[in-house]
Amino acid sequence: MRKTVMVIAVVAGFVGAALFYSPYVGLNAQSKLACPVCPQVTIVGGTLLARFVRLSIAGGILNAAFFCIVGWVFVVATETLLLRHGGRAGNTGKTKEPG
Repeated sequence: MRKTVMVIAVVAGFVGAALFYSPYVGLNAQSKLACPVCPQVTIVGGTLLARFVRLSIAGGILNAAFFCIVGWVFVVATETLLLRHGGRAGNTGKTKEPG
């Protein structure tokens, strides 16, 4: 579960950054919720596509790190709650009777 959550968090981080900086490539899918850590910046120099790629990579790294922290807290909290209430998910606490 941990690995899956971290992979999803990293992918979501880079996709969110790409959506946030999408006006550089002619799409207007910008949303602050997609990349809460991406700064509003204006870069001089290079083509619009080059600006989009640079900002998406830089913002994606920051966003992925933020999403990984949030995901890690979620995983640890979920595992802690599951352990307190009878073990791993799917364990109902019932034992199989012999025979």
